[in-house]
Order: sequence, then structure tokens, then C-alpha cells
Amino acid sequence: DVASIDAPDDHTVVVHLKAPSRTIIPKLSSPQVAIVPARFRNQAIQKPEDLVGSGPYRMTEYRPAQRAVLEPNPHWRGTAPLKRIEIVPITDASSLLNRFRSGDVDLMQVASSDVGTVLDAKDLKERATLLPTTKLVYLLIQPAAYPPLKDVRVRRAIAMALDRKRLAEELVRGEAHASGRILPGGLAEDKPMLPTYDPADAKRLLAEAGYPGGKGLPALDFGYNEANRLNAIVEYLPTTLKTLGIKVRTRPFGLSFMDEIQKKRLPMALSGWGAPYPDPQAVLSVLLRSDSATNYSGYASKEYDAADAKAQASGRMEDFEAAERIAAHDVPILPLYSQPKVWLVSKRLQGVVLSTYGSPDFAKGSVSP
Repeated sequence: DVASIDAPDDHTVVVHLKAPSRTIIPKLSSPQVAIVPARFRNQAIQKPEDLVGSGPYRMTEYRPAQRAVLEPNPHWRGTAPLKRIEIVPITDASSLLNRFRSGDVDLMQVASSDVGTVLDAKDLKERATLLPTTKLVYLLIQPAAYPPLKDVRVRRAIAMALDRKRLAEELVRGEAHASGRILPGGLAEDKPMLPTYDPADAKRLLAEAGYPGGKGLPALDFGYNEANRLNAIVEYLPTTLKTLGIKVRTRPFGLSFMDEIQKKRLPMALSGWGAPYPDPQAVLSVLLRSDSATNYSGYASKEYDAADAKAQASGRMEDFEAAERIAAHDVPILPLYSQPKVWLVSKRLQGVVLSTYGSPDFAKGSVSP
């Protein structure tokens, strides 16, 4: 998108585009993009005072693995109501929750593995804020590694056999929301697009594809990164697909997992994606266009590509939805759920704005006595 960047004076940065871009503002506003002094082009920032920011607070102290301290930024045009903010890394979940309960911690993001614990505890649940995000957990389908998956009826049968709502609500619990579409909750409201749970129709479709009761289907390898600790899904998938007559072999991977995916060696894999900026393009186009470098399913549909191109040109949500419906029917990937971001906020902390993207905004934050 960017042709060149100029800095005509100490207070101005000019970004020149190759062509008009609908997504340039959200891209430049994402946490991955920052303006830094030229001297740090080829060297790491070592001291807090070298950090550059435009917000109400600046970092005045940083001790790795101990704490970071933020204090009012004298160059901020407004007021910074909080005199000091301490950011403390606490890796032990139970210790962190205990410190929140005791009042030592005013704001914390809950790890996905601990959301169920938080929502089960009345005192914590009433202080919890759930935000929809763009993080999507899905089944990646790679027909190149398993030819029967080239038939859309087989893919749709698998989708219909999985009770994604139960998976999200009962097995993965509070850290998940099953959606009827591909786009996660942080990008679009829920709409029914994906095949719905229907075991009987799943068996009918599989038989129609030439595999009645799963006869003739080889064992299907299901890969996952063992570091993700999503045991509920790893256990649920083989058990459920067995009802279709499909034998599933689970294959845990470590560092080689991504290499297997990129080389399209796994018939099915548990995967995830978080849109780096808030636009449907950052999910649909990135994962599903035939010419996308991150289209690991190998999905290639002229109909989808044409609809996607139209949506990118118009920027209209209804055009993206039209493209999404094509992919939802074809099931090149099967979204299982989107993950909310869960924060705990103490009673005394007021005015902090929590966002799906980036860090909390403390510009209007205050602490009551």
C-alpha cells in the first residue's frame, strides 16, 4: 500500500500511497505499527526514555520480568489523571487472581485457560468485562493431504457432524463463542452462514459422496500444536467423527507444526487466526483468496475470488458477506469459535476504556479512595 514515507519536519510524518486504500488507517492504527526515531532503525530500544509515544503517559522505569512504570507525559496536550501506573508481570494464574481479590491488582487480562474459573466465581464474574475479538479458532482442511476432502459434500458432512455450540459452551466454556459465520465477533454481528449441526444430514451427505457409514475413507490425521492445551477439541473431534464412520488419528506437534501446515501435509489441523487490523479483509481475503500466501487450505474458487475482489473494491459489508457466504458453503475452513478478551476491573478503577485492539486507554482513568 505504501509507496514512500517522508518526515518534512520534527512534528510531521507524510505517508504516500501507491493507490487509494480503504484499510490504510486501521493498518497504521494497529499495535504493530509505530513511529520511532531514525537512530533506532537498526538497533533495539534499551531505555524507557528512548520510547516514543503520543499518549497521556510515558514509561519512566522498566525492569525486565519485574515491572514497568508509567507516569504522566509532559508533552500530552490534555490531562493525565493517574499519577502512576505499575505494570507487573505475574505468570502464576492463581497468584494473580488472589492479588486481584486482595486489591493489589486493579486491572488484569484473564488468560483463556482461566476464563471458566473466573466466570464460576461470583465475586470475579461481577468484575469481569468480556470483549469480542478478531481471534478465530478453526479447523484447517487440507484436501491435498486427503483427497476425499476435495468433495464439498465430505467437508459439509464433517461440519454438520460437529456441535460447535456445545463445544464452545460446555467443553471450551466461557472462553469461546460459536458463531454461524466465518468472521469473528470482533468484526461482524452473528449471522447463519455455516452448515448447522445435523448428524442425520451429515450421514446422508457422506453417503451421497460415496462413503456410506464412512466406508472407503482412509484414516484421517488431525494435527494440533500440543502447546495450545485445547484438550477438549482434541478429544471431541475423533469421538464425534467416529459417528460418521471416519477414523481420526490425532497427531500432536511441537515446533514443526507450522511447517506441516505450510507444506499441506495435514488433512485437518487445529488452527487459529487473529486479524491484525479491524477489517473483514484481514480474515476473509487473507485466509481464503487463492493468491494469498496464508491460504493454507489450498482453497481456489473463481467465484469466491471474484466476490472478494468486488468487496475489496467497494469496501461495503454486504459485498464481503456475499463472498463470505460462498466460502461458508464450501467449508475450506471450519470456524469452531471466536475467543473473547476478558478483563477484570477493580471497583475503585474508573474510566479506563478497554478495547478489542491494543492496550487499555487510561486517558480518562481515575482511582477512587
